[in-house]
Amino acid sequence: MINSRRKEPFRYLFAVPEPCLFQIIELNGLELETRQAPAELIDWNKSGCKLVAGLDLRSGDNLVRLTIDFPFAETFPLTVNGEVRWQSDNDGGYLYGIQFMSDDDLKERVKVEIRRLAAENRINAV
Repeated sequence: MINSRRKEPFRYLFAVPEPCLFQIIELNGLELETRQAPAELIDWNKSGCKLVAGLDLRSGDNLVRLTIDFPFAETFPLTVNGEVRWQSDNDGGYLYGIQFMSDDDLKERVKVEIRRLAAENRINAV
């Protein structure tokens, strides 16, 4: 048996998917700025998240970087840049795995939000 030193769950699942907005900021190395599109946040952790959206980003063929706005952040807006790592079809929409392009300050902020949402029973450790 392998001993794990991990003290945190891999991810936190939202009891009810949380609405968020995303915007494409880079496509195949080309910077651009699209309009915001709606999505729902399914789960997250300090290094990434899973969301579902109606827009097909074709991330299997493209390198896609996004800015995601999480409006549920309590003290001030939480905006995160991330890269789409995978995509799959999901019941009329698309499921995306996003890896945050973050620094230690952002990781700490996400941890604070995770603790707050857990205390409010809005997320569960998986």
